[in-house]
Amino acid sequence: MLGGEPAMLNLNDLSRQIARLRQGHLSLDDFEDWFRDNSRGAYACNDPGVAEACSFVESVLSEYHFENAPEALACLKLERFIIIPIGELEHMYGDPVEFSYGTPKIRTESANLVTA
Repeated sequence: MLGGEPAMLNLNDLSRQIARLRQGHLSLDDFEDWFRDNSRGAYACNDPGVAEACSFVESVLSEYHFENAPEALACLKLERFIIIPIGELEHMYGDPVEFSYGTPKIRTESANLVTA
């Protein structure tokens, strides 16, 4: 962008670009160029998820370049990281389930014993 800072990278944008890579609409080199342009400042943002995602992508790209990992393996590792936006989860799953931790509060009865 001219005249200002680039927009802050977010997990949805990263997921979309990885999906484009998976679908063959983007080469790994083009993805890497996009990532380099858009991840500046991501480690300093207030979202630890973005920093963690960027570290993961960096490690995959480093393996690809410096350890001669196959491009297909790099793409596969990146594909496993795709984040599904929250709004899309509502269509995939039913209502949320509440979990309780600790000792369950269940009343059981038997012929000889009553516990609470």
